[in-house]
Amino acid sequence: MTQSPELEKEIGGASRSVLDRVPAILRDVAFRRYWSAQTISYMGDQVTMVALPLIAVLTLRVSPLQMGLLSAAQLLPNLLISLHAGAWVDR
Repeated sequence: MTQSPELEKEIGGASRSVLDRVPAILRDVAFRRYWSAQTISYMGDQVTMVALPLIAVLTLRVSPLQMGLLSAAQLLPNLLISLHAGAWVDR
């Protein structure tokens, strides 16, 4: 796999041995973009998982039952989709 021209300019001659230790997949620009986007998306999901219940408690004064239902509603799509996707992939 070839390196991007920007990376070639930054490397110089002295640090080539460091670059040789980096796995080839991490040198691929498309993979780094994909990985970065997935990381940002995951962080946003986690912030939402924390912020939504806090907002519900602090502003709406929800009961413990409503809090439990809200938490279950957040996780339900993941549960339903992953079960069906897992069965489909196993076929």
